[in-house]
Amino acid sequence: MKKRPTKETDIVYRAPLANIFSNGRSCPGSHKYPARISEVVQSFFISFFSATADLSQRSKKYPKNVLQLWKYLDGKKKFPSDDLVEHGTITDLMTMEM
Repeated sequence: MKKRPTKETDIVYRAPLANIFSNGRSCPGSHKYPARISEVVQSFFISFFSATADLSQRSKKYPKNVLQLWKYLDGKKKFPSDDLVEHGTITDLMTMEM
């Protein structure tokens, strides 16, 4: 999100990360997420990422491979929010079939 959503029509963007399915869910592979919800985000970022995953459509600048975006961002202080790829609205996510 570019800002905290306040209504169901707010736009949600694809996470510019590896190990994310096209529907936005994360692929844990062999990683086991903790039972405590407050620890899941940190657990995700310390888990093993596989370059064999689908890495496309997560960056406008690098639409075929989000890992190229990470290389570009190395040493930068700010994420280019104009590079985010739209995923849909809050309503779209709430009604999405899993």
